Amino acid sequence: MASSWRTRRRISAIAFAIPARCARSARRPTTRRWSHAGSPKRRSSVTCTSGISRRRAPSCTRWAVASSTCPPARPSTSGHWPTGGVRRATWWPADPTRCRACCPSSTLARSVPRGLSLFSRAVELRGRWALVTGAAKRVGRSIALELAGRGMNVVVHYHTSTEAAAATVHELEGLGVRACALAADLARAAEVERLAGEAESRSGGLAVLVNSASNYLRAPFERLTEAVWDASLDTNLKAPFLLAWHIGRAMRARGSGHIVNLADWAGERPYRDYLPYCVSKAGIIGLTRALAKELAPEVQVNAVAPGPVMPPEDMAAAEREAIARATPLRRLGKPDDVARCVRFLVEEASFSTGATFYVDGGRLIA
Repeated sequence: MASSWRTRRRISAIAFAIPARCARSARRPTTRRWSHAGSPKRRSSVTCTSGISRRRAPSCTRWAVASSTCPPARPSTSGHWPTGGVRRATWWPADPTRCRACCPSSTLARSVPRGLSLFSRAVELRGRWALVTGAAKRVGRSIALELAGRGMNVVVHYHTSTEAAAATVHELEGLGVRACALAADLARAAEVERLAGEAESRSGGLAVLVNSASNYLRAPFERLTEAVWDASLDTNLKAPFLLAWHIGRAMRARGSGHIVNLADWAGERPYRDYLPYCVSKAGIIGLTRALAKELAPEVQVNAVAPGPVMPPEDMAAAEREAIARATPLRRLGKPDDVARCVRFLVEEASFSTGATFYVDGGRLIA
């Protein structure tokens, strides 16, 4: 009996000891040599230090140097991933061919292009270039000033507002950035192509494209003509596509870029007497989603859909008041509201693409 009792007690002790030993082993970091066969080691054993981190491609003899805020390379000793903002990542300046130990999977190691990071972070806009269409006045001008306030150089597009464009360029330069003005009729495909080429050459490579230019033509259904239809669709939909097509391919070749299209809440809820305009803005929302798929992962494409922001100058005061009363926030928006949303998309929204952001005071849900 005593022997049987001792045996059962010994078995129970072993049963309780095994889970505890396994738990301690799971918490203890282990050192394993990296092998080019099989899955890479998990990042939990990577140590990040504050100096310069280095990583090496498996079949490459040269070292790639990155800043300490990049996803850290495989260290010489093991340790836990430190806390305190280490997961903040910057643009990856090294060669796209990198060791699989630096990536969560061997597939990702071969697919992460130059200029992309594995973790979200705010993009540094200072010193980079943006093309803003329709930037001579109104909402486009506010967007240009907002981006310049973050240190971006701006190519100001305009059609016929030569004096307003010159004034905008002067104001941008007063903020300490570089700026230039380019004229183009967005209803003509040849001029759109020329605008894209000149903007790329003058800037040395655009980082941001903002398609904000559009026309707002009133066309009651009974008096709607093909000319009005073409004028709306060519400027509001075809031109943004052509610019994204020309510039987006260059951005993708460089490995990064942002495209922001200005839509309208009327693209989701059309109203009377503006059929071509509403159709063009609905097309912008669809174009944004399609471009996001085509240009991913290097280029992010999003849309901003303003609501009652800066109504036409010829709109009667009574009509403006009626629009404000119909808006849940009971007021009209300002161009700066739209500009801040655009700036957020190109600077902060590193995990958003193909999305439409409504800046309408709740008008869409009213």
